Amino acid sequence: MVGGGSSLAWKSHVEAKTMRVLLVFEKEGLDYAPDAPTFEKMHYDLDTSTSVIVCTPKGIADPIRGSLEKAFIEGMKQETFRKVAKDQELLLAEPLTGKALNDFLKKCYLLYEQFIKDAGIYKMERK
Repeated sequence: MVGGGSSLAWKSHVEAKTMRVLLVFEKEGLDYAPDAPTFEKMHYDLDTSTSVIVCTPKGIADPIRGSLEKAFIEGMKQETFRKVAKDQELLLAEPLTGKALNDFLKKCYLLYEQFIKDAGIYKMERK
């Protein structure tokens, strides 16, 4: 079974041992299926994290960007936020900002570009 988003749909089946997880996308694995290997453990360089990216207009002043970044990061640390994320089976990772986010997005772009080429549906060459 391949699924995306929250694993709530099948978690109860896995816990009841009526369904088995064969492979996990999340690097951290699943706490209710600790024996299921991850793509990383199987040596696939694949990250399919579901990400939320907050953008601002180009040229925003650094103090404003810094304040917004700090507010979002602090918000993620709040118990209410963490409880909702846990209840929805969402994984909370350390937020990526600046160069780390840019590097992550470039890696994903190149990886998905290769998938599209391998599938034979690539329509243009990059300039």
